[in-house]
Amino acid sequence: MQAVSSAYRAEQKEYLREEGYIWVYLGVISKEAQAHAKANGTFALYSSPQLVNTTVPFEGYYAIPEENFIRADGTQYFLPRNKNSFALYQGLVTQEMCDSVTFTFGKYTHLDIKGLTIDFGDYYPTSFTISNGTFTYPYTNDKPGEWVTEDIFRDTDHITITPDAIVGGQKRFRIISILFGIGLMFDNNSLISTSWKSECSHVSNELPTKAFSFAIDNTNKKFAADDPNSYLAFLEEQQEVEFEYGRNLKDGTLYTIPGGKLRLKTWSSDDTQASFSAVGFLDYTESKYYKGRYYPNGISLYDLAVAVCQDAGIEKYTIDNYLQTMHTKNPLPVEKHKNLLQLIANASRSIMRETRDGGIEIKSSFTPDIVSVTTNGQTIYSNAENVFKEDITVSDYATSEKNFSRLDGLHYFLPRTSRIYAATGYISSHVSNANGTFSTNPEITIEWETAWTFFGMSLAFYNVKPSSFTIYSYNYNELVSSKEYDEIDYLTVIEDDFVGISRMRIVFNKTSPYQRIHLSHVAFGDITDYVLDYSDMTSSPTASVAEKVKNVNVTYYEYSYGSSQKKISSTMAVVGNNVVTFNNPAYNYSLNYASVQPGTLTIVSSGAYYVEFTSSIAAEVNITGIEYVVSTKEVTQEVRQIGTDKTASNVLIDNATDAQNEAEWLADYFANDIDYIISYRGEPALDPDDLIFTENRSIEKNLVRITSTQIDTSTGMSMSCKLNARRVSYVLPAVVGSAIVGESAVH
Repeated sequence: MQAVSSAYRAEQKEYLREEGYIWVYLGVISKEAQAHAKANGTFALYSSPQLVNTTVPFEGYYAIPEENFIRADGTQYFLPRNKNSFALYQGLVTQEMCDSVTFTFGKYTHLDIKGLTIDFGDYYPTSFTISNGTFTYPYTNDKPGEWVTEDIFRDTDHITITPDAIVGGQKRFRIISILFGIGLMFDNNSLISTSWKSECSHVSNELPTKAFSFAIDNTNKKFAADDPNSYLAFLEEQQEVEFEYGRNLKDGTLYTIPGGKLRLKTWSSDDTQASFSAVGFLDYTESKYYKGRYYPNGISLYDLAVAVCQDAGIEKYTIDNYLQTMHTKNPLPVEKHKNLLQLIANASRSIMRETRDGGIEIKSSFTPDIVSVTTNGQTIYSNAENVFKEDITVSDYATSEKNFSRLDGLHYFLPRTSRIYAATGYISSHVSNANGTFSTNPEITIEWETAWTFFGMSLAFYNVKPSSFTIYSYNYNELVSSKEYDEIDYLTVIEDDFVGISRMRIVFNKTSPYQRIHLSHVAFGDITDYVLDYSDMTSSPTASVAEKVKNVNVTYYEYSYGSSQKKISSTMAVVGNNVVTFNNPAYNYSLNYASVQPGTLTIVSSGAYYVEFTSSIAAEVNITGIEYVVSTKEVTQEVRQIGTDKTASNVLIDNATDAQNEAEWLADYFANDIDYIISYRGEPALDPDDLIFTENRSIEKNLVRITSTQIDTSTGMSMSCKLNARRVSYVLPAVVGSAIVGESAVH
């Protein structure tokens, strides 16, 4: 779920909400011009003309002796003495005053460009011309920042911008950024309808999908299909489409939530409306990865994911640190980059999805176990791990701390000789002084196998309570939050949110004089705090029972070295570099010409499924090597007594332990076999794989995982939404003679 403010959450629960909005941004940009533009001219040493057609943000002006340029307001910087120390990006700056700049586009010529968007910054030209060699357009400008023209530059080999005058007098010509095209914005007034669909699979190899479509009013004919000068004539597949939602809050502020960044796929128009569809960038990621190799000492799935993203040219990616703890020896097969990322996600019990800013995220998708509980000192009869076990009732021993032991039969006496103790919680070895403070503060540290989110926690103390403690929360080695608590009871409930936590330190600052810390139990809150109740729904949920699964079988793969050299492949080599891929994994390659040739063959690099080599002549080349021996084994996890069996295999899983974890993960999914279709008023902050509670007539707490979302809007921002979800767990309501334990009613 997208992070949202408490004020926005409260507004979403109102019976009558404030006004909502949606904005769609469509860039009519020439991809060839934008990607290959090169600024030509004579430029100042401190400028960066090579970056002016990118998204590098402006960082500040250097104070330069130009007319009416230097300001004494602290907003400019002195030039460094060493020219290699120029660091601030301030765009393109010409060497001479009022000089012109020409943009060329590499091999691309005769381009048709609809409009220009130029950020001149604070020192803008007040009059200038733009020429493409065929036509010259004169312009005037009266404001700083972004300047836009919708003029069409046809048959363009270059764009030359020549300033005639610059605001304030004689100055160098500056361009902070340039777009070869224009950005269009549509809102509630121009949008007829929108539809946003997002889906990801929790357990299968199906790739996540995103699709956004919208229709706009075209009565002005700006998107006429048969008009060569209309916007429609300049649209190109894969141009960027961005959208966001907004809602007024009661305090008068406007709250916005990003919708997504996608790529334009199709468009059409008639005399009344124009329609567009866009998809996620994964739909256009069709390249293959072939560099998989066998790692005898193992490699982390994190490093594999990074390697695949970088090879695919994916710039924005977030990989869960949990994948650094997962390792494999096995090579990645020859497959599309996006499919391999999904394979890596599945092997690590994770979800892959496209983020709303147009990137990739692989995130663990299970409730983690506690992997370690440590202290900085506990008594020999203390057992800190028991504090986090729900099925253990802890006791304590009568000891000599001041005012601790009681004659109520609830204490044990310490054994004289035996080292077998009753089940206890955490009892610190550190004892407070007369002021109740410690020379070394006692602390207990909990570490989980991956980062997770929970809302609230409770701490139970045995017989004596501290007066102050601090909780430090970490996402691996990064401190997320720290907070001191001093309103403490024997059962202390903390209502704070702990988001993305993999490690927690509870440090006790003060207690009663001459006392140890006696912590008997810690419980963590719900893994979501979002509730979709009947007041949010537009109709009752439709529930269906999925296929019953009896057993989950997970196949894993073990590689070993082969024994004999054999012909792997052959190819007609060209002079220079060659890359050959093949189906069966191998190693120890050697190359030779198929017939006697006076050439030279050199292996440049190789992996389990490829060889890269150079040849000095064009000729047929044979590739020999030793194939790996691949054996498969299987683990089975029972789900229920009846049903069908499901088999999953993942070539990256190479041992029984990881396979068993995978099987248990899949079994949890199939054990909860209720699927829901829920129509509701709309919540653009929800994403597939989010966990939420849904109101249910038969169940007190019905936890579901969203598998897909759909948000439709119509004229005036009328919103209707639908989501698909699968039950994760549930709590039956308490009845007489029963108690709630874990996630089921026990009678």
